[in-house]
Amino acid sequence: MNFKWCCIVKTNQGQWYFRRYIKTLPDQGEIVFFDRSLYNRDVVEPVMDFCNKKQYDKFIAQVPELEHSLYEDNLKIIKFWFSISKEEQKRRFDERLSNPRKSLKFSPVHMKGQEMWNRYTHYKELMFSKKHTNFSPWIIVKTNDKKEARLESMRHVISQFDYNNKGKS
Repeated sequence: MNFKWCCIVKTNQGQWYFRRYIKTLPDQGEIVFFDRSLYNRDVVEPVMDFCNKKQYDKFIAQVPELEHSLYEDNLKIIKFWFSISKEEQKRRFDERLSNPRKSLKFSPVHMKGQEMWNRYTHYKELMFSKKHTNFSPWIIVKTNDKKEARLESMRHVISQFDYNNKGKS
């Protein structure tokens, strides 16, 4: 009988960044949606100084490798970037602030985002240049209309899979 074992020890440097996402990957036949999550380190964290350069650089290097490993294990990764104008973002923020039911969805970080629009744009473009691959492309949905963005996203997800009567009305 062959017996192989491996011992993995975590040092005091903290938790592996991807651990919380790996735990929630789908089982066969399932779909899992992540809202922002994993890719926050690409844009939000460096803009807001929530991570340091070393953490950011490590993340930039590891994500394509992780995505490729998932792809080779037959996991389909569909990444959407919902692109709205600066003016539309401001309008939505103002609406949140004026509506008591939506005000909980607003934080000072949101307002800083308006102030740092150009820095966000820089990191967003950097993310696209490093993480847009054949096996895991970014799908950019550019519209200020939420309903249109959602429908476009659903159409794209559905188009990626085979099912009975696909393409028939």
